[in-house]
Amino acid sequence: MFQLCRYITINGMAGIKLFRTVSSPMCPEPLMGLAKKPKSRNILVRLISTAGTGFTYVKQRPRTAAYRLSMMKFDPRANKHVLFTEHKIK
Repeated sequence: MFQLCRYITINGMAGIKLFRTVSSPMCPEPLMGLAKKPKSRNILVRLISTAGTGFTYVKQRPRTAAYRLSMMKFDPRANKHVLFTEHKIK
């Protein structure tokens, strides 16, 4: 098991180190309460043209939305407004 511990270097700088054993003598006080970074509320999606030109836009939408994004936008390769539908960014 790994354990995160605070340490102080010779020049007085503080830091955090990962120690291999739980009962390490180098780590008298383990760090408690480190939480994972929360996921963002919005995600990026790619809008791909239904005209088949391969032109894309990147937009942001709420993560918890119950719908897939689709909108009419200008496709410069087709030179007209066409429907763009949502796809995942790979």
